[in-house]
Amino acid sequence: LFLSISKDFDDLSLSLKTSSWTGDSNYDGGWSGDTQHFENYFVNFATTYFLEKHSIKAITNIQSNRSTEYFEGSPVSSGSLSKVNNKGFDLSVNSLLNKNYSQTLGYSYFDERTATQSRYNQGIHWLGEISLNQSTDLQLGLRRDFSSQYGSNNTWSSGIVRRFGSKGRIFANYRTSFSPATFLDLNPAFYNP
Repeated sequence: LFLSISKDFDDLSLSLKTSSWTGDSNYDGGWSGDTQHFENYFVNFATTYFLEKHSIKAITNIQSNRSTEYFEGSPVSSGSLSKVNNKGFDLSVNSLLNKNYSQTLGYSYFDERTATQSRYNQGIHWLGEISLNQSTDLQLGLRRDFSSQYGSNNTWSSGIVRRFGSKGRIFANYRTSFSPATFLDLNPAFYNP
C-alpha cells in the first residue's frame, strides 16, 4: 500500500507520503523449516515555505520494521520478534544572495533503535551555486557528519550544469560520500523477500 498527497499554496508546499507492506518468506529454500513474517510502515512529511529570495524546507521521516522468525506450520506468534525503528529530520535554508549566486545551509538528524541498540547520525551541509552565464552553473558542496558509531566524516561535491533552452540540461557531478551501515543493512532478517 502506498499513498502520496501533496498540496501547493502561494508561499507554502506540503507533501505526505506513506507506505505499508507485509509478507512471508521461507528462507530455507523450500525445505521444511524456518519462515519469516515481515511488517513495515513508512511516513514522510515535507514542507517548504517560500519567501522573496529564500526558502525553508523541513522533512521528517518515521519508519518501523518488524520481522518474526518461526517454524513452518507454527503460528507467527510462536516465533522470535526483531524490531528496528528509525526517524529522521532534515532542515535546510536556500538563499538567492544575488542574481548569480545562491547557497543552501542544512542540518540533518537520523536516529535508529532496536530492543538492545541505539545510534544516531547528524550532519551539517552547505551547497553553493554560481551562474557563470545564462546557461552554465557551477556547484560546490561540503558536508560534515557525526555518527555515534563511526565518528566524524567530511565529504564534498562539485558539479557543472549546462542548460539548453527551457527544457534541456546536462550535468556532471563528482562527490565523495559517507553512509554508515544501518541496523537493517546488518540484520538479514529485515531483507524484503
